[in-house]
Amino acid sequence: MENDKYILAYLLRVGENGQQYQGYFAEVENSLKAEQKFVDGLIAVIHLTDEIDIIYGDESLIQGKPLNRALYDLQGNFITAFLGNIMVVRHEGDCFTSIRYEDKEIIEKCLKPIERIFAGQVFLANEASLPKWKG
Repeated sequence: MENDKYILAYLLRVGENGQQYQGYFAEVENSLKAEQKFVDGLIAVIHLTDEIDIIYGDESLIQGKPLNRALYDLQGNFITAFLGNIMVVRHEGDCFTSIRYEDKEIIEKCLKPIERIFAGQVFLANEASLPKWKG
């Protein structure tokens, strides 16, 4: 599969002030440089499903990025927390490809906005209450 120059991604942003934003679809450049710019550093990838990947900042914790989303499996078990911006895409082989609009349901089921973490417990915010990104 040839690497497309631009792909559709689902973006989950968080501002430096900790403000989280509703997820949204956007066309993004399909390059390592663009991915690193979006997460503000080195990227890391984790599989959400066999076909869907989460791209996040590998050094977000070290950089002191604000909380963004909590990752849950399909049974509702907490897996990990993400800090900083997150990009969700599909993959075919070693290449990232466009996310599908119908993937939004599983993305939002598994990636939930974090209000805070206190005493080892994750408290979630309501996705619908988050402002829309206007950048």
